[in-house]
Amino acid sequence: MTTDSRDRIVLHQFRTSNFSEKARWALDFKRLPYQIVNYIPGAHEAAIRTLSGQTTAPVLQTATQVVIGSAAIIEFLDRKRPDPALYPFRVTDRSRALEVQRSWDLQMGPAARLLLFAAVAAAMDSAANKLVGDDATDRRRRYRAALAFLGGVTLDDPTLGEGVYWPVGTDDPAKVRAACDSVSRGLDWLAANINADGQLITPGFTVADLTCAALLTPLIEIPHPALVSPVTPPAPVLALRKEYQQHPAVHWVQMQYKRHRRPTNLV
Repeated sequence: MTTDSRDRIVLHQFRTSNFSEKARWALDFKRLPYQIVNYIPGAHEAAIRTLSGQTTAPVLQTATQVVIGSAAIIEFLDRKRPDPALYPFRVTDRSRALEVQRSWDLQMGPAARLLLFAAVAAAMDSAANKLVGDDATDRRRRYRAALAFLGGVTLDDPTLGEGVYWPVGTDDPAKVRAACDSVSRGLDWLAANINADGQLITPGFTVADLTCAALLTPLIEIPHPALVSPVTPPAPVLALRKEYQQHPAVHWVQMQYKRHRRPTNLV
């Protein structure tokens, strides 16, 4: 399959990022063909800055536009292909859906991501403790192994750079506890706000449903091809996911994937 260069869409992303999954899901939901460029956290900054003038991902690139961030990407895609819609038709419903997205982008997305990083860090700390000493070389090996998992690559992959990206708070127990509290509140809120049709705002699937489901993916085992990693999650990540697996909101996320997550539309 070929794509006209005028319609070419490229998603620049971190493979395991929950915000990147938000953008991928929207692209697939809209049935828009796209390409992916994967980056390793830390080693991505120069390339993303050249592309977009800043250093966060995901970034969507077309022949004429560069769109930064999952929320802006979804807005762009809903204008580009209004059907099927992700924004509710009624103004009040649309406002509620966008407020859910804003709230979860600010709180739940970063909290879930921090818990994932903290779990990976625990695994790497355990491995490092088996080494003699803890000098800079040992720490670099540990960080590179963590980045390999988070980037979805193997340690011998040539794209794995030397840059170290470690979210603020990963090694701060108080910040990790705060993230746990945020996740618990978010899961309880989600379970309490599912309507009779199984969605959050309207009987149909909206940006609110997509956002909540996608941003929780670091905490949930979901057997969808878009989320299958070539790298086996370390034991602390599996334990983290087991901790939440019985929550009704987790079952809701899994059902959203079963009902609404279409196959990837990569070209």
